[in-house]
Amino acid sequence: MNNKAIIMLVHGSKDPAWNQPFIDLKNEVCKLIPDAVVTLACLQLGSPSLDEVVLELQTQGVKSAVVVPVFLSSLGHVTKDIPVLVEKVAGKHPGLSLSVSKAVGEFPEVKKAIVNTIAGV
Repeated sequence: MNNKAIIMLVHGSKDPAWNQPFIDLKNEVCKLIPDAVVTLACLQLGSPSLDEVVLELQTQGVKSAVVVPVFLSSLGHVTKDIPVLVEKVAGKHPGLSLSVSKAVGEFPEVKKAIVNTIAGV
């Protein structure tokens, strides 16, 4: 069992179809790193929750995970809500170490891809 995981944290929605693009992204990440445990969690309005995902990873023997906020900006949820949530979840699952990356939209290569896409419209 891989002892490290990536948790793609998305906002979530009441509409189950809303998650499909994120499921597709997750599947693409899995193709790039097939030996990693990659999963999705919803911040709100969806399932599974971060707590549910962390519990499942812990039962699989995962020892550490990085939470990757799949958001364009590190403001709002990423700077206020997510750190509090991760700390709360980590406290309930002391056998699994959690860290948080910056929002995917803050990575230079993502910004460049967005700019190039918009410019090409």
